Amino acid sequence: MPETKYLIITNNSLSSPSKEEKLLFICGTALDVLVKVRDHMHEGWELITHPLTGNIKPSQIRFKTIYLRYSGNDKPDVLTVSLISDTIYLLERTKPENLNEETINDLMFIDWELSKMN
Repeated sequence: MPETKYLIITNNSLSSPSKEEKLLFICGTALDVLVKVRDHMHEGWELITHPLTGNIKPSQIRFKTIYLRYSGNDKPDVLTVSLISDTIYLLERTKPENLNEETINDLMFIDWELSKMN
């Protein structure tokens, strides 16, 4: 069993865990974050936050912060694994837009703000 019951997986440097949470920082894309989330879901973690929060176009998703809870269940929830897999597939098929630095910083802030709501 992991040392903590809650885990944040993110590529957003603004994210920070509370005392009850552990942070796994991914040096990579939002797609890399989702793949790591899916891997953890097969190891007894369950999804707490939706992978497509914020109504941001897939072509503009640069940062992703996902909260997980350790369930210890050796059989992951089929619906949430499907949700993560569908989101991975969506991002794999989407060509990222060229965005200026200000927009990228705004997207980082939006992801951070949305993650604080959990």
